[in-house]
Amino acid sequence: MSDLESLSREELIVLARLQDAQITAMATQLAALMEKFEQQAAESARLQHLLSRNSGNSSMPSSNPGR
Repeated sequence: MSDLESLSREELIVLARLQDAQITAMATQLAALMEKFEQQAAESARLQHLLSRNSGNSSMPSSNPGR
């Protein structure tokens, strides 16, 4: 017999409410992490775009003789 089968109806209700609260808290944390990830992905894309525009970081020699 499993532990859950030995619990009373009231104990199962308490357990279900505790699990519901945990799931709600975890869902809130996940949403915050997803938002942060999206912000960082956007910032990464912005920085990669800026980096690609900077010819000074190229491995190719510059065509400008003054460089």
